[in-house]
Amino acid sequence: MQRRFGDLDSVRRYLDAVLALPAVQERWSPDPVVVRERAGQSKAHYEPGSHTIAVPMKSMWAARESVLLHEVAHHLRESSDEDWHGPAFRRTMCALVAVVLGDAAALLLRAGYEESGVRVPEDA
Repeated sequence: MQRRFGDLDSVRRYLDAVLALPAVQERWSPDPVVVRERAGQSKAHYEPGSHTIAVPMKSMWAARESVLLHEVAHHLRESSDEDWHGPAFRRTMCALVAVVLGDAAALLLRAGYEESGVRVPEDA
């Protein structure tokens, strides 16, 4: 079962903890993120220029661990010159999930990508 968040402070604490993980620091040396509420929307999103993750807290779908990790993967992704959900994003997402949720969760994610017909580079 994944975590769900009820307020922006709990989202901020979670994201700060994820970005402070030694394995995350070693692999990506990430900048901190800004968290803000996204009003009137049902989806979270990442704003690359400002390193901001916007989360609609009224949406139970968006205020979940898997969604937040997806947005963090946008923040960490290894290349900014390819399409938004391309191979670098998928590689980053699988590596991040392995660090935060474990290898079994990363294997399930990789299987889901492959079942959907998208490739994940082997080095993730």
